[in-house]
Amino acid sequence: MFHTRNYRELTKLFFMFVLPALSSQLLSGIYTIVDGYFIAPYTITNYLAEFVKTAPVSVEHSAFESQFVSVRAIGSGQERFCDPAGCQFVHW
Repeated sequence: MFHTRNYRELTKLFFMFVLPALSSQLLSGIYTIVDGYFIAPYTITNYLAEFVKTAPVSVEHSAFESQFVSVRAIGSGQERFCDPAGCQFVHW
């Protein structure tokens, strides 16, 4: 049987080492669940589309064309910041 002195030392060691490790694992598990909840719908849609047997989404739709043009416009504005021959620093 444990003596009172040894039991107190073990309890102290438990709270010192085991409890933080368990709480870290718990938070890691919660992070994984939340990450999967938000990321999974965007990563498995193409995989699930094979089972649903739907036609692929066409890029010829007018909504796609308008968004594509707007993204290209944003991209062309960013190119001037990434140009190595620029004359202004980032902190101007």
